[in-house]
Amino acid sequence: MPAHLNIQPVQSLDAPELALYRTLRRIEEHERAGVLVATNAKVVKRLLASRYTVVSALLTPAWLEQLEPLLLARPEEICIYVAEQKVLETITGYKLHQGRAGRG
Repeated sequence: MPAHLNIQPVQSLDAPELALYRTLRRIEEHERAGVLVATNAKVVKRLLASRYTVVSALLTPAWLEQLEPLLLARPEEICIYVAEQKVLETITGYKLHQGRAGRG
């Protein structure tokens, strides 16, 4: 059964459900929680092709369009947060392509 994508527009990253994305630089916290947050396009694509459960994605509209076939091929329901590039750049202070959270 293909994934169901729950697409939600995001204007800011203040929502509690986006906490993992706001803490990209705190890898130790993610490891303790058993969560991987992938920010590199190659790693994101490998995650989508893996057996690991994908919980959510934080993407720009352009990245959603590019990754949609891979996302739809997943078996689980995935929450997709869609934000403009300038919103994603507030996470790290530099150009960020996309983020993905998955549980192993």
